[in-house]
Amino acid sequence: MKRPLALVGFTYLLAQAAAVFFGFSFGWYAAAFCGTLFLISLLIPRLRKEKAAPLACITAAVSLGAFCLAQINLLQPLDQLKDQDAVISGVICEIPYESNQRYYYVVQVDRVELEGAPQSMKLRMSTTHALEGDVYDRVTGRVHLFLPEGGTGFTSSAYYQSKGIHMLSYLYEYEDVRVQPGTEKPFYYYALKCRQSLIHTIRNLLPPEQAGISAGILLGEKQGMPEQVRADFQEIGVSHLLSVSGLHVTILTQCLFLLLGVLRIRKRAAGMLSIAGVLLFMAITGFAPSVMRAGIMVIFTLLGIVIRKEPDTLNSLGTAALVLTLCNPFAAGDIGLLLSFTATLGLILLSGKLKTRLYRMVKKIPFGKRLLRSFASSLSGALAVTLFTFPVILLTFQEFSIIAPLSNFLLVVPAMAVMICTAAATLLSFTGVFSFLAMPFALMAGIGSNYLKGCASLLARIPYCNQSAGQDFLYVWLAGTLLLLSVALWKPGVRRVKTAALLSGLLLFVGGLSYQLFQMDVVQISVMDAGDGCAVTLNYRGRGAVVSCGGSRYAPIEIDRCLQKRNIRSLDYMVLPSTEQEACNGAQTVIERYRPKVLFLPESAQQEEKLLGSMSEAGEAYLFKGQTQTCLWDFVFICADADNGWVSVSIDDLELVIVPKSGNRLPEQARDCHFYITGQPDGQGDWVSCDYMIFSLNRETMAQGIRCYSPASGTALWTGSQGNLTIERNSQGVVSIRRC
Repeated sequence: MKRPLALVGFTYLLAQAAAVFFGFSFGWYAAAFCGTLFLISLLIPRLRKEKAAPLACITAAVSLGAFCLAQINLLQPLDQLKDQDAVISGVICEIPYESNQRYYYVVQVDRVELEGAPQSMKLRMSTTHALEGDVYDRVTGRVHLFLPEGGTGFTSSAYYQSKGIHMLSYLYEYEDVRVQPGTEKPFYYYALKCRQSLIHTIRNLLPPEQAGISAGILLGEKQGMPEQVRADFQEIGVSHLLSVSGLHVTILTQCLFLLLGVLRIRKRAAGMLSIAGVLLFMAITGFAPSVMRAGIMVIFTLLGIVIRKEPDTLNSLGTAALVLTLCNPFAAGDIGLLLSFTATLGLILLSGKLKTRLYRMVKKIPFGKRLLRSFASSLSGALAVTLFTFPVILLTFQEFSIIAPLSNFLLVVPAMAVMICTAAATLLSFTGVFSFLAMPFALMAGIGSNYLKGCASLLARIPYCNQSAGQDFLYVWLAGTLLLLSVALWKPGVRRVKTAALLSGLLLFVGGLSYQLFQMDVVQISVMDAGDGCAVTLNYRGRGAVVSCGGSRYAPIEIDRCLQKRNIRSLDYMVLPSTEQEACNGAQTVIERYRPKVLFLPESAQQEEKLLGSMSEAGEAYLFKGQTQTCLWDFVFICADADNGWVSVSIDDLELVIVPKSGNRLPEQARDCHFYITGQPDGQGDWVSCDYMIFSLNRETMAQGIRCYSPASGTALWTGSQGNLTIERNSQGVVSIRRC
């Protein structure tokens, strides 16, 4: 067997990813099935002699079994802590961050004052006010404990588990909270402080927006990154550029190795110093799984230089997969890790072949060969990465960007230039008298960041650049693709594999097109996952409306993402039932971007100068008090009440009532509905008769108790950091609910 480590590593990772995606029950049955296949393969002489099949089967069985045992030993004991209050004590082990007006701390707990509770765990704790504490300080206080939401699939629960965080909590800040200086400062503490110092330096060198993009590309720093940039990058299929990956590690290592060569340091010594540099960079980036994968591969390459032996890239990649998944039975729940592995695999297996074919085509062109060869090299890498990461993106987000190869071609090289310039500017700023040399690099990093932002925004506005696909169809496509590949590999041949790939692509195209056609006569009402407050959109046949724009400062980003996904570039109608601060800020952004044909704002908007100024962007704009009624798309009727802050939507016989954060005093005719959507835990839910009550709230707000809900009110659903909720009604009157 030529590459045993590659076979074992890839099989172990793939089996673990399948267990994460399909869940605990699947893991047990699949482990038993793979174990049985292993025993059968031992009985077949040909398979036993070739060794690959038995090794793959036993590796998959071990991986699946390890996942299930970890579920039993690590996660199930924590079930008893669900929705419990307890005094905990532990050490803050990561840099705190802020999101949606809350502060988050990752705490390594070593004491839980609750009878029979596990005494050691890592949890994420949230507060409304920042604590006066630093990394590796000890915090003690009373918290409410709850489990991450999400079932099977690559959900938030799987993501937290991949990070070793198995419990969430919020702190009772009105009770005694003690923060004590840490007594131990391990190496990781100094790496985190170095990261903070680098981020602070970048923010001093560049304006806020450019600093956020540059820090995100260099260090994977999410705080300070403009939300619209992140949304645009995801829309066009290049969100991997905002996470530290193998490309980052490779380029930084090459630059360091080149610098050591200029300083006339011998190759073997330069290799050892570069290994130390890679380990330091891994620590500074928080030992992110994608960085760990890349770091391990680069270290193997550098060790090859030290011992003068060329490493095998596939074996190195397989070894990295094996190390990460053995150390963490939930590692495959990190989408960044899966994207990093599949992208690297695409570069190893496909990029070179595509480049060779493109070079042959370039030879026939009589002029500009050097430029065209450079173009061919970049294009082959972009295509290889796009093709190999495509299944992961599709199964995770149920959408894909059809312009991802173009986006990668236009943005990858500039992003790497921004990374190098940012790193050079940051390091030069620490050189004292030579710190002035940092400014030219900072200027180039700023220019590059502006290019990335502008180019991503332009590409994201291309009609139909991002396509959605239903989850049920994706399962059919995945099963069909696996069947086609199994048939093709039964008797390997290039023509068979190409035919299988072509049929898989055709199946995806036909299925995706069918899904889009079936959605044509469907009215969709989407409730954004945007914190405490309601942000709701309607769309029908490529036409859109917004009825309420409350929630956190990320609400307009979620609205924009939802409308872009449905290829809506302008709004037929927009109404704002209340003028709370968050709703005003979000509404202004949406109005200026989508320029609604008809806009209704409450009279109280006259006190909001910026919001009032944005009315000129609309085709027709009105200020109203009391109630206003509108007929939209002939069969959708909207009634908004500015005095009491609510909206009702009627779609033939389907009735919805939307009560944002400040809504109150519903009239009798609005108390009997099919869907009651609210952005406040205190309200009139116990006086409403509905089939479903949807809470557009933060997970922490929900955990504190929803006081307006009683089981008689209707089935409870919520956003709560789980994703947007979409209600769909087709032309036959069938209503369905799904997350998107």
